[in-house]
Amino acid sequence: MVSNLADFTAVLAFNFLFRGIFLTVTQSKPRYTGFNGHNNPWTDNFSAALIMPRPIPNTQSTVLSVKSIYLWTPQEQNDPAGQSNSFQLPVIETIPKRELRRLNKLSKIALFSSIQCTENHNREHLATVFCSRHGDINNTLGVFSDIAHEQLVSPHIFSGSVFNMPFAYYSIFFNDKHPSTAVSSSSLQFSFGFLESVLNLNRFKPTDILYTCADLPLEGELQSFNDHKKLPYSISLVLAGDLSSGDILEFHYSSGTSTDKTVDPIPDAFTFYEWYTQNSTQPLTIKKGCDSFTYKKFSQTNN
Repeated sequence: MVSNLADFTAVLAFNFLFRGIFLTVTQSKPRYTGFNGHNNPWTDNFSAALIMPRPIPNTQSTVLSVKSIYLWTPQEQNDPAGQSNSFQLPVIETIPKRELRRLNKLSKIALFSSIQCTENHNREHLATVFCSRHGDINNTLGVFSDIAHEQLVSPHIFSGSVFNMPFAYYSIFFNDKHPSTAVSSSSLQFSFGFLESVLNLNRFKPTDILYTCADLPLEGELQSFNDHKKLPYSISLVLAGDLSSGDILEFHYSSGTSTDKTVDPIPDAFTFYEWYTQNSTQPLTIKKGCDSFTYKKFSQTNN
């Protein structure tokens, strides 16, 4: 039984160590960058997830283009208390039904928003970034329970709960052999994933980046640790270093000395999406503790 936050952290740590990937989701900063795919700087024709601790530097202001954006959520946008463990999954029409049966809930919502966002893009030629606060910890805890009770573990559930599986499936379904990164952090998961996407724009230029951030409510024994509302959701963006099309954004990350641990009950993905779709001329700054992310809409070009 998971009775306190320390137990929860231990479960998460073992969750990813058990499969060769370690994440610390109770910290603000993501602890690893994992690559899955082919022909990338760290692997050659080899599908894997690699543990690579990386320092997160203060960034110079970076100008980039948002070519498309898509948010999926079953909640009403104006419902501040929205959260549901029972919801209707979106219908993915571009993937055969026999393949869809292999996907868990997280992979389905992440792939749905990714597919909708890339409708007018070449899906084979996008580097990808996947971000989630909890991943598929609900099913993973069930796997551990089966092990603890000496029950047979479902290979389907086990393999599907690997953290970077949503974009592993994406790379298979759309034959995308470009690098793929998976990131987990705490409550500012969207902003840290956006930071990783910006860094990858420079690392893998001139390749565009498909960035997806998705999360589900914690269930069962983990439910008491839910501190976010408006779950589940999945948001996807196609980002580019080429400024000839799309909405132009200026992005800046900085790290200070604050120790404030307050968690905003609304995920920062919703904060960003509301600001972005309102065409606000005012910059958006999202902060927690020592981390600060600033977005500024520079101008708008024709798509």
